[in-house]
Amino acid sequence: MTPKVVLVTGAGGYVGAHLTARLAANPDIERVLGVDTAPPAKDLLRAMGRAEFVRADIRNPLIAKVL
Repeated sequence: MTPKVVLVTGAGGYVGAHLTARLAANPDIERVLGVDTAPPAKDLLRAMGRAEFVRADIRNPLIAKVL
């Protein structure tokens, strides 16, 4: 079963950004959120396609608002 919503932590880094992009390319997944304390490079951000990037620290309780 494919999840409908996926949250990727560490999406600002090389590996996380590429994982986010790959998940966003899957039409069976409705929404992909990438979260990190720093944004990815512009080329990686473009590669993420329809994924949403949120600049946030998952150690902060305010992350619940993102979820």
